[in-house]
Amino acid sequence: MIRLLVRAEPLAVAGVHARGEAARALARILLARPEQARRLSGVAVGDGLVLLGAADDLPWADEVTWLGREPEAPALLVPTLAAVSPHATLVLAALRARHGELAEPVALVRDEAGSLVAIPLGRARMPGGAPLVALASRGSASS
Repeated sequence: MIRLLVRAEPLAVAGVHARGEAARALARILLARPEQARRLSGVAVGDGLVLLGAADDLPWADEVTWLGREPEAPALLVPTLAAVSPHATLVLAALRARHGELAEPVALVRDEAGSLVAIPLGRARMPGGAPLVALASRGSASS
């Protein structure tokens, strides 16, 4: 069983994960700031968004989860305040074994139900135009 434990020292920020309204807010920011968006890579998954880039280039919104690279397994990104258990190299090896050809890096984040999910980011590019517009506008009719 993979668990996230409290980390004594936070990791350096390398990415951000958001779901729901937070993801929509990030999408709206990126649509309004195309130069900033070009400096990032990312994937849109369902009602979520994972972005990778320099900490200063990442957009901010309430309720996001900042991601950092596990020092012992840099292809594994986890919340900056979390340490993965068992050891990060074992977790990454298990993910590789389970998913075969895994597009690394991989973000290990919680879904809306609180379960840990692995999001492959190896083919990440900035979701532009239509995907960002679609994500930004989801739920806006009920807001």
